[in-house]
Amino acid sequence: GRHTMETGDIRLQPGLRLGMAVDDFLTFQQTGTTAQRTIDYGPLVVTGLVTGPELAMSWDDKVFGHVGLDFGFANFTSYYSLAFDMEVAYAFQDNLYAFVGADMIRRSLAVYMPYDGEKQQVGTLEDHINLYTIGIGWQM
Repeated sequence: GRHTMETGDIRLQPGLRLGMAVDDFLTFQQTGTTAQRTIDYGPLVVTGLVTGPELAMSWDDKVFGHVGLDFGFANFTSYYSLAFDMEVAYAFQDNLYAFVGADMIRRSLAVYMPYDGEKQQVGTLEDHINLYTIGIGWQM
């Protein structure tokens, strides 16, 4: 369960997320000579730990929502991603509600190559996405 704090008509429930994630980057690789080049593409799979705080909120059982922040660690050790998500909803009938939400994800991963017996950073893979949602939901 969650610990609930009440302030007037507002209920707050702080929490901590902890889990494992399997993520991937789309990578491109050029091979061949200057006369004949080929470009291949494929996934670079990243497995790791995801953790971060979250806060759920409810006001008079009509307005409710949550906000959360996730930090991703590639191979469970190297920080590579930051994700923010939020949603606010309004129950306009007993079992129906309307909601708006947003998700923002930023990822950055260093790329290494062996050189003279040591790892040397040769680049960085980076991407980001912003998602916005609006909709109607049914609660049971």
